[in-house]
Amino acid sequence: MTPENISSFAFLVAGGMLAALAATRLDEVSWRYVRLVAALVIAVACSMLAWAAWRAGSDLRVWLQTRQVLGGLTGLAAIALLFGAPLVLRAARAWRVHCAVGGLSGVAAAVAWFIHGQPAILESPLRVATLLLSQLSAAALLGTVTATWLLGHAYLTATAMTVAPLRKLSRLFMAAAILRAAVAALGLGGYYVSAAPPVQNLLMTDWVALVLRVVVGLLAVGVFAWMVLGCVRWRNTQSATGILYFASVFVYTGELAGYYITGTTGWPV
Repeated sequence: MTPENISSFAFLVAGGMLAALAATRLDEVSWRYVRLVAALVIAVACSMLAWAAWRAGSDLRVWLQTRQVLGGLTGLAAIALLFGAPLVLRAARAWRVHCAVGGLSGVAAAVAWFIHGQPAILESPLRVATLLLSQLSAAALLGTVTATWLLGHAYLTATAMTVAPLRKLSRLFMAAAILRAAVAALGLGGYYVSAAPPVQNLLMTDWVALVLRVVVGLLAVGVFAWMVLGCVRWRNTQSATGILYFASVFVYTGELAGYYITGTTGWPV
């Protein structure tokens, strides 16, 4: 994993969480939950920007680069949300639009960081299209699983919340898991068609990463998403939250393995 890949992954998580909030009825959730998500996004964005600044040293031009500007906009959107969290009930729709813009900025920053680390991917329009689909679907999966288990945890203290927002996020998590599996299959299929060396070499040399990507990061996550839906259907928020804890670890592991395979094959998976 290169520093660019780590930054790309981090901004996928940050942008995905904001996008998940944009898909949530903010007037149905606790404002403290919204504040918690905003604080985590700020922590992720600021740590990545600070790390990039430290690696750049005295070169101030780094702050004028697209990936830094987009990352900064994501952090600013989260800061505004942090201080405006108590007001989300009064203007829920406006804040959802705000979260959507911040989420798109985070995903765009992730794409920019990825391309900066692997500029050769721009040589193939098909790979660029696959990259965009891969990053969008990864942000959806990372964001929904993180936002959903944070919401499940919020039920421990915000007892007045109904199960409706958790049900919606759980369905989005399932949809994101299916979409992510389809896009990963597209990337692996593209590598198989154009592979030189053939795909068998990937199975022989990087089979551990491939197992982590497919079995842990896709198949097992799909099973977890189905289990969460069952728990939420019976209004068992605590069991759903426990499953989501494990699901988030599996999602993160699978996506990191996907970054490694992408660096090896040149195809986003």
